[in-house]
Amino acid sequence: MDSGILLIGRKLRIGLEIRNYICVQKSKIQEVMKIGFLAFLLSCFIESMPTISRFQIPADDIERARNFYAELFEWEFKDAPMEHWPIVTKNGREDSLAAALLRREKKKQTIINYIGVPSVDHYENRVRMLGGRVVVPKKTVPGKGYYSMCCDTESNLFALWEDDEWAH
Repeated sequence: MDSGILLIGRKLRIGLEIRNYICVQKSKIQEVMKIGFLAFLLSCFIESMPTISRFQIPADDIERARNFYAELFEWEFKDAPMEHWPIVTKNGREDSLAAALLRREKKKQTIINYIGVPSVDHYENRVRMLGGRVVVPKKTVPGKGYYSMCCDTESNLFALWEDDEWAH
């Protein structure tokens, strides 16, 4: 047999093997992409589900409150330049819930839970639509995000919080 024909035959066989390999790999990649896309969609839904992301505890006597929570939950308090003491709630780990102890401004001031949401504007509208009230409209915390204070239909105060490191 002619060596040219053998060479062409060998190249065709190698070409077919490469084509088959690519098709199998492409099929695997497409399957992974489908699963990956579904996982991505699921993660978007789960991550955007609003949950308590931070809280503030008002106190008349800061030292007494610090001692109480430090003993009760083993929380640590950081010193801050203003009357707002950040709390570390998970043994110094970075994933601790954002929390703070602050001086009580009003006699009936209670703990305020901040619900993390993707958009304060959107959730302010939802609060109004569902019969709640926006007590303090959207405010900026430079370099941190945005918040607003709301009341539910039972007059319970809560806050909406949107993370945004570019807020100004």
